[in-house]
Amino acid sequence: MSMWEAKVAEGVKPASDAHEAGIYTQIREKLARMKDMKERMVFLEQHGADPTLASAVLSAPAFLSDLTERELTFVRFKLEQRALPPGVVEAKVAVAKALREVEAGWERAKARIASGGGLEKSTRGSVSVAA
Repeated sequence: MSMWEAKVAEGVKPASDAHEAGIYTQIREKLARMKDMKERMVFLEQHGADPTLASAVLSAPAFLSDLTERELTFVRFKLEQRALPPGVVEAKVAVAKALREVEAGWERAKARIASGGGLEKSTRGSVSVAA
């Protein structure tokens, strides 16, 4: 897995010179000026996989581009789609979905255990199943 993460990380490069730093700044400023979330998502859908855009927003603090964590995650995903073979991207999406389901199940189980797991303690000290 770290091999694939390293391959994706190769696509995010800090500015190598003043010219590139200026381009990164213009990209972040453009995104920060886009207050309409729909317009911004359309822009990210069209250009999110571009290595220059990805590097501009992912190599700097989020507040400079005014992107939300969800939008930054979307840019990372677009970059992954560009950098990784389709089968790896699909597997990664499936694993992430499975992990979310496991975490949700674990939270439900903890809540059930905390509430007594459907068991009730009688006044005599014995345990019975709640109806």
